[in-house]
Amino acid sequence: MILLLDVGNTRLKICLYQPITHGARSLSLAQESAFIPSPIQNVLAIDLNQLEDTHRLADSIVELQANALKDINQVWAVSVAGQHFNHLIEHQLKRLSLTVKWLRPSRRLHGLENHYIDPDQLGADRWAAAIGLNTRFSNRLAPIILANFGTATTIDTLSIEPRFLGGLILPGVDMMFESLARRTAQLPLAHGSAVNHPTDTDQAIVSGVLASQLGALQHQFDIAQQTFKINPIVCVSGGAWSKVEAAWSQHFQLVAWQALPHIVLEGLAAVASSPT
Repeated sequence: MILLLDVGNTRLKICLYQPITHGARSLSLAQESAFIPSPIQNVLAIDLNQLEDTHRLADSIVELQANALKDINQVWAVSVAGQHFNHLIEHQLKRLSLTVKWLRPSRRLHGLENHYIDPDQLGADRWAAAIGLNTRFSNRLAPIILANFGTATTIDTLSIEPRFLGGLILPGVDMMFESLARRTAQLPLAHGSAVNHPTDTDQAIVSGVLASQLGALQHQFDIAQQTFKINPIVCVSGGAWSKVEAAWSQHFQLVAWQALPHIVLEGLAAVASSPT
């Protein structure tokens, strides 16, 4: 049994993973748009501030599966939360006689080449997600774009070869809303839906924020299409995707997408269960 932890900016996601040996997956171009079940199930999300409770991590593991503590023989984690929370996790796992292995970006791992000039600058969560995508679509005939709508929005591209080509980082949906509300005298913290021709301030803000998010994704979609002469596979994740989805469906009806909420954990699982 492997314990997997995805330590984000605001939440810790944990799950238990039992590696299962499957035959090699082969996808035709027509199949690449089909849904592939995730190997990650029963994910528990914890507010990072709750980790100050010295028993929180142990209680959460038991909540996932009673008596699971005795069956765990590996712990893998990826973090963008900073050293304070990493040390909290290490300390609590040590009390459980468990040692965590932190996934960090590298030049090459699990068959994927990293084209970042300095791999250490790449967020570990983006690297884990890229490995997850490369594993999920192992014999693809098209590039992949992953748009993660979290605290920040990241839009990354994987080539066919396979290579992680990098991508965009921009303020997340909620960060854009909050920035306008905090740094202007008369603009509210807006709510509502995007419309084509906004006629009040809330509509104007919501429509503008969502247009900027979709515009960034459209920009990377167009680049991938021009580079590889084929439509990329589009995958989405992150808690703010639900705020973007309606606008996406309205304006990009002909572009299919797959929601992969646990793709970071999928990448961790691939690395943790690899024989090398």
